[in-house]
Amino acid sequence: TSANALDITVSGGSEVGYQWSSGNYDTAGSANAFGAASDIDFSGSGELDNGWTVSTVYGSKAGWALSSANVSIDTGSMGKFRVNRLGAAASNANDDILPTAWEEANDQSGHSTRGMDVADAMTSGSLSYISPSYDMGGGSVSFTLDYDPAANVAGGDPGASVSRASATGNGTAVGVKATMGGLTIAAAHTTVETLKSTDGNDQSAAMGQIIYSMGPVSVGYGEWYVDEKDGGVDYSATGFGISFNVNDDLSVSYGELTDTREENSATAAMDADMQSMQIAYSMGSMSIKAKRVETDNPYHTSSKSEENSEISLSFSF
Repeated sequence: TSANALDITVSGGSEVGYQWSSGNYDTAGSANAFGAASDIDFSGSGELDNGWTVSTVYGSKAGWALSSANVSIDTGSMGKFRVNRLGAAASNANDDILPTAWEEANDQSGHSTRGMDVADAMTSGSLSYISPSYDMGGGSVSFTLDYDPAANVAGGDPGASVSRASATGNGTAVGVKATMGGLTIAAAHTTVETLKSTDGNDQSAAMGQIIYSMGPVSVGYGEWYVDEKDGGVDYSATGFGISFNVNDDLSVSYGELTDTREENSATAAMDADMQSMQIAYSMGSMSIKAKRVETDNPYHTSSKSEENSEISLSFSF
């Protein structure tokens, strides 16, 4: 189709920081480094003759690496349909919405969280539906649907050939989010089909989170569970977060996350425990942020620990 007018915007930001770590998980023992990065996002939108809006997003990180790309058709009262080239499955947007001053509690923890899979396999080469927000009893509710014909496979360009993982089929996800006053509840369920001919089972994952905000304080709790495909080791996670907005510019938070490798015939159950303390101060387009994340049993390795800290100065434009 053709558009009579198209609005193009460019936004982004630059960030500099200093990171340091210690612990006995990494054989190097400790690390210290300065860093710098810039993100640039291009977005465009235009209105069709029937009132629908077509929009596109291209996001890049340092070195112009593609971080997100999608095309959306917003019908208004019938919701939004989005084709995801990379990094945009709708149900994945609520994978972790526990309150923080800066980032998720497991960010830069030195541990790869396995129990919080929420449509991770469907962020590329997928189709999403995002419903409008419906009023319900003084609150509101919305839902999302995702479908990926080849989960865990990158999205392709129109007309170009795409590869397909031999053991992976389609993926589906459904998510719901409801708010009433200061209360927010989010839930999701995902399934990834396995194509293994014998003794195979599909992967499934579920999550539920509840957050309550009262004035400057927000408190949240969440649970996640992943039933791995092909009889693999299952994982679960529980998380807690509390944040306090001291004023319009300053906020602090504390969060805990436990990523559990469930027991099976070959392995014993083990928890990887993360604790995150964060503070953030904004001055217009400039922000100063700091955090410390302490991890016990990273990568489910007993008697190991990791401590990571970071101070960041960022500018948005």
